[in-house]
Amino acid sequence: RWIHNIRLFKEFVRPILTTCQVFHHTPIQRHTETGDWCVLEHAAADGSRAYAGIFRYPGAVDDTYHLRPKGLSVARRYRVTYDNTGQTRDMDGGDILDRGLTVRVPGAFQSELLLFEAITG
Repeated sequence: RWIHNIRLFKEFVRPILTTCQVFHHTPIQRHTETGDWCVLEHAAADGSRAYAGIFRYPGAVDDTYHLRPKGLSVARRYRVTYDNTGQTRDMDGGDILDRGLTVRVPGAFQSELLLFEAITG
């Protein structure tokens, strides 16, 4: 898994890290509160790729989070990868932006990393 994570950083994250847009989907959590979710999205300025970390805190009542990414393009199709399982699906950018994705994170202090990579446009 270490090799996977290093490759993911070098090939997917690092190329956009210095110029990407950062979207905070949840409010800042106070360290004295249990909180529910922390969700951050980093998106390439040209909409070619993005990644979103969905982190579940102990205060989350439900095990799903509805993510509506902000840094994608309606004119593109994306390959969406769920990093925990490696499962992928191809989706229309407009559908992702309009409807979003429901992401399951089964327990507190667990997370999911979604990768979005343009396959058209």
